[in-house]
Amino acid sequence: MNKKLILLLILVGIKTRLLACDVCNIFEFKTVDQKNYIGVFYHYMSFNGYSHLNQEHRMFSRSPQMHELDGSNLFFEKKQQDFEKYSTLALRTNLNLFKNFRLNVLLPYERTVVYYNKVWSTVDPVSDTTMTLSGLGDAIVGIDKNIRFTTDQFTHYLIPGLSLKLPTGITNIKDNAGEVFDPEIQPGTGTLDLLLRLNHTMTNGKWGLFSASSYKINSTHNNYRFANSFNFQSDVFLVLGNPKKQFIPQAGFYMESAGKNIDEGNSIDFTGGTTVFFDSGMELRINNSISFQLSAQLPVYDQRNNTQIGNAGRLNVGLVKIM
Repeated sequence: MNKKLILLLILVGIKTRLLACDVCNIFEFKTVDQKNYIGVFYHYMSFNGYSHLNQEHRMFSRSPQMHELDGSNLFFEKKQQDFEKYSTLALRTNLNLFKNFRLNVLLPYERTVVYYNKVWSTVDPVSDTTMTLSGLGDAIVGIDKNIRFTTDQFTHYLIPGLSLKLPTGITNIKDNAGEVFDPEIQPGTGTLDLLLRLNHTMTNGKWGLFSASSYKINSTHNNYRFANSFNFQSDVFLVLGNPKKQFIPQAGFYMESAGKNIDEGNSIDFTGGTTVFFDSGMELRINNSISFQLSAQLPVYDQRNNTQIGNAGRLNVGLVKIM
């Protein structure tokens, strides 16, 4: 074996699979009063820096050189410059049905950019590499039950829900050598998955508390299975202004957790873990019909299995027509 390759294998230790956002279940839009809406949302997730190497994490990292190596059997030495970016542009609608039931539909388009600064492949010398994938993601269709009740001076909206993630996304994007990229970075998963959801909003019209939880049960595609995952979010919000123009700031935390993915019956050490984010944002609502939302999530606790690249932060933007 080439001495250079032996040295690099010692530095890396193992062929490392790429980390996708396999614990992100569903982003919850909060309308406070639970009205119908249709909207466009943009979600950005950034990963960079290795905690075990005491490297810093940055929400926005530099644009990569667009150089791709042939072949999927890549080894890399972990560097501060490495990053993974996941972007989602989604069309979403929630419609009230009979007896306080709601239909919710989410149609996403995914784009992933993965960059490693120092990479070895069997056909090229040590170099940087960039992998860019984009395409339709997995659609989500679900039914919610809107249960409204009052206690003292507060109105409560308790919303249990059941959703299906459909195998509508692209799963077979290939590299320059004609090999299919790992499932973790494909736009779709190829699986029919179940989402159990429970949201609760408590408000007196001036302030309130919003909480959302979800548990995702995944199935198997091509002998690959993403681990089941759990998400929880809780935010306090204030309602400022008047009915024609409202400004609603919010702050709280968001947590996501998952086990290890399974490939052909074997667990993948470089997947899964638990991350807690500080969550803050705002909603600007005009004439109770147009809403603009912006929120950011920064990690305060990041426990990831093995030596995965770290969470750097999330950004969520939404423009909504309330009906």
